[in-house]
Amino acid sequence: MAKNGLERTLDALSGKATKDIPVALHNFLFAAKYIGLDFNEGLKKGELLAEAQLTVFRDFGHDCLQMENGVAAMAEAIGCKIRYSEEQPPHVEKRVLDNLLNIANLSIPDPERTFPLSENLKCTRIIVREIGARAFVMGRADQGPMALAYALAGPENFLTNLMDPKMHPVISKILQFCTDCTTAYALAQKRAGAHGTSIGGAGTSLISPKMYREWELPYEKKWIHAVQKPNFKAFLHICEDETLILHEMISSGADCLELDPGTPYENVRRVLEEEKHSAVLGMVDVKRVLPFGTEKEVFDATREAIKVISPTGRLIVGPGCALPANTPPENVHALIEAARSYSK
Repeated sequence: MAKNGLERTLDALSGKATKDIPVALHNFLFAAKYIGLDFNEGLKKGELLAEAQLTVFRDFGHDCLQMENGVAAMAEAIGCKIRYSEEQPPHVEKRVLDNLLNIANLSIPDPERTFPLSENLKCTRIIVREIGARAFVMGRADQGPMALAYALAGPENFLTNLMDPKMHPVISKILQFCTDCTTAYALAQKRAGAHGTSIGGAGTSLISPKMYREWELPYEKKWIHAVQKPNFKAFLHICEDETLILHEMISSGADCLELDPGTPYENVRRVLEEEKHSAVLGMVDVKRVLPFGTEKEVFDATREAIKVISPTGRLIVGPGCALPANTPPENVHALIEAARSYSK
């Protein structure tokens, strides 16, 4: 009897996905456009977010649904001013921590009562009600502690203060606050019925591997320890080439790392074989191949990722980051067909 999407995804998370390769779609932008929504409207309402996700699920048949409305949800809930537009994802327009000492004035938002977290949770509840246990439902918990701190204070401002030892107690307080905010949101996703959750880490795009180990990793570990349960999986997403911190990312305890092809496939496979713990979700290119490639290029790129990484038994194949809204639907079909035909 063929396994369903939830079962295939759980097999990958436990290292057993050597035959049926599950497919995940990080597709909140693509899904909104697919059903004709502009982002200003479609990313604000839980019912519309769910309608978009369910329509794509029914038309494409992937195994893992990844729900969110962008990477500014928690920043908005805390008090940042967010710009929504018809064709661009929401982003921070006015920050709340230009002065880092103002962290004392911020409070952890209640995810159930604070926009847009409450709408994202509504989406999760609808998805869970509609598809039951047929697929893995990931209610994403927005940004990780360091990335959220960047959003609240601005990366340059935050990192400049990080260079001043006298500000380290304040930096620690901000990162703990961000951890607590994201933990509350992740646990709300669990109560909404999600099978797992995820945060977006900042990684080494702006800081060194040493600084990642000292300042970002400890708070990711705290978050994972707080939210991870046997029936609730914790994913850690970091973009670009993170070869130098792959072992550290796995040491966080995350059930799965979300990676893009900026990190070479062979490096990922080698670390998975050494560590034998985390799975990987990705790693098909969302910058060129998926939005602009031919169906054959998408098919070949997907098969290459599967060929290299699937022998570990720990691959959930899919876009390495958020699927662009302008991705041709036929390219998404090609990605899924590549996984299904490989399994057969």
